[in-house]
Amino acid sequence: MATLSPSQRLDEFLGKEKQNHVAGWIGDAIYGVNDGLGAIFGIIAGVAGYTSNSHTILISGFFGALASTLSMGAGAWLATKSENELMETTLSRARKSIEDEPTREIEKLSLIYQVKGFNEKDANHIAQTIAKDDAMFLQTIAQEKHGLHESGKGNPWSSAISGSISTFVGAIVPLLPFFSCMVL
Repeated sequence: MATLSPSQRLDEFLGKEKQNHVAGWIGDAIYGVNDGLGAIFGIIAGVAGYTSNSHTILISGFFGALASTLSMGAGAWLATKSENELMETTLSRARKSIEDEPTREIEKLSLIYQVKGFNEKDANHIAQTIAKDDAMFLQTIAQEKHGLHESGKGNPWSSAISGSISTFVGAIVPLLPFFSCMVL
């Protein structure tokens, strides 16, 4: 059996933890259900105050649900895409800063580790060691200085789908009594 590198072992641990961790889409889903419930309840209440015709209330609510679903999906997609673009911009700036002033970035990294409790000598050694590998240096600066990690990137399409479906589910709930009126 081959011995795994520390990086591979950590990836293995983190991968198992990710499987046990609630997926990032859950926030979009909760927000979507809440939006669907609130928006469509408002539409139904308004239309029901105007007319007692169940068909009119149902149609108004259904098209409100459709509009809310599309809006939430587009909003979730745009939000996630924008967050990813901001992360890429920050990484690009960090990369340029490392290229332009590597000594200063090493010093910043050393200071970050000193603040975390390492003595100056150890913090300098860690920062110097990390700076020898360009990719690791960028990844560490991004993580330590900016709080960014590749696992923080979201998938705009999964956010859109989660937001859309959950909004539609939430929006259907206030319409259910009107569906039962149609059956009777």
